[in-house]
Amino acid sequence: MNGLQNITASPASIEIAGQNYILSPLTLRALGEVERRVVARRISPLDALADCIDRFSAEHQQRLIDRAVEATARLSLSATQAEVAAFLTSYEGICFFFYLSARDAHPEIDSAEAATRLLDRLGPLDILRVGRALTTVAGLDALEAAVKKSPTPTDEAPTVGFSGESPGQPSSSDSPNDTAGRPSKSAD
Repeated sequence: MNGLQNITASPASIEIAGQNYILSPLTLRALGEVERRVVARRISPLDALADCIDRFSAEHQQRLIDRAVEATARLSLSATQAEVAAFLTSYEGICFFFYLSARDAHPEIDSAEAATRLLDRLGPLDILRVGRALTTVAGLDALEAAVKKSPTPTDEAPTVGFSGESPGQPSSSDSPNDTAGRPSKSAD
């Protein structure tokens, strides 16, 4: 076929630990949840400064606080395409993506933590297989292929994606990423 499953939002299935899971494409609501999660994971300049401000003199502290306030005010409330791609290819992102995609058909997957508990039982190659299945069901593999075939920004390609990034720009998905490695526990 020619990608009809992407237009019709057809679900796909994947077997994990002997059970079949139905994966649905992400809805606009789910994509909004991804963006909210990515934005919430950012470290605020004020929070970063709070961790080290005691190392500076009082004179420098005030200037650093002023700059951190300015930087915080300039923070975008939306996520860039690169931020979303980096998150969705991380172990945490794959677990969150699996939760969003499987939750409607599988009530036992009622949180990102439940998805993480399930995926924690898998080895690195199976994690990659799940990530690939999620990318395919979401139609992101077709988008990735289209981006790689598109002209570079100097060819005056139209901008596509989040925050004005053009298709020819490299994203974090173009660089090697250890998607199978489990990160240390974060404060999330």
